[in-house]
Amino acid sequence: MQSKDNINLLDYAMILIKWRWLIFLGTGLTVVVGILVSLMIPPVYTASVSFVPRGAIGERQELETLVGTIGTQWRNIRNVNEMVQYYSSAIKARPILEPILLTKFKSNKQHNTAPLIELLHIDGSTEQERIWKGVKALRDLIKVGSGGGRIIRLSFTADEPQLAADVANAIIDRFSEWSKKVKQSEATLKIISDRLNAAKDQLAQKEQQLAELKKKVLDITSPDTEIKIDQLEREKRILESLVETLATEYSKAEIRRLQKESEHTLEIDIIEPATAPFEKSNLSRKAVAAISLVFGLFVTISLAFIIEFLIRFRQSHQTQPFWESLKKAKTDFILMGGVVLLCVIAIVIYYFSRS
Repeated sequence: MQSKDNINLLDYAMILIKWRWLIFLGTGLTVVVGILVSLMIPPVYTASVSFVPRGAIGERQELETLVGTIGTQWRNIRNVNEMVQYYSSAIKARPILEPILLTKFKSNKQHNTAPLIELLHIDGSTEQERIWKGVKALRDLIKVGSGGGRIIRLSFTADEPQLAADVANAIIDRFSEWSKKVKQSEATLKIISDRLNAAKDQLAQKEQQLAELKKKVLDITSPDTEIKIDQLEREKRILESLVETLATEYSKAEIRRLQKESEHTLEIDIIEPATAPFEKSNLSRKAVAAISLVFGLFVTISLAFIIEFLIRFRQSHQTQPFWESLKKAKTDFILMGGVVLLCVIAIVIYYFSRS
């Protein structure tokens, strides 16, 4: 049994020796191509902001006893992935990213200050299409992940280190301001206040109508009078309930407005702002060379065994009519391959001509 195993291992080794030049040249070519591609790809830099959500470490917020639990109570969760998913969706929301696209940032490469949508080279036939493409591009460049424990890390990738840091800080600042929603709270308070005053006026009118009706009518036992009085009393009860509900909502809205105006109601605390990185986030040339070496060896060794298998298979089945048919159809297969290649080239040209 041991001799058979040794023979099999020697057979495999013989295949490697036989196709040594294929393995050597193929692996070398793969490494060279990998290094050349890494040289052609422009360097990119990734800057990160670390923050911790309010409520993630168990602190209590102001006015919590008045209106109950406030905000997202992350201290109750067991899996930090829930926080990551929440902030990834919230930070990548359109109301956050659209103003960032129109914000001007300094570019050392272009030696000027321009909106981010121009620095990212976003084009479109209309301004709406351009904004849509810009939001999509930003979502691809922004990464939100765990920074250890319950710390969240927001990362942004750009072709300039300082630009990456500036955009990352701008995104987290925009999210912090947006989460406060001071203007929205004030607008909500005004709407409820106007509706409450209108309901109070309507209630006063109904009470006056009901009093005047009871005062003027002597015979209040007539069916028409009773129906009218009952109708006014129902309308009065409805308005009283509406006034009570609106008064409660007004009190809640005023408390929320006070919370939003306070610094302590920010949804997140920034632990470490983004700074310009000194190292690019692309793979280093050594890493590219190592990956290309492993990939080249795997492909060329696999190719050597496949070629050897096909050669031995053909030698053991030379009398089969398959080989004669294959020789006759070889020209047709070449023609088919050429047609398919031309179609693929035409599709690629058409696709890039439209974009």
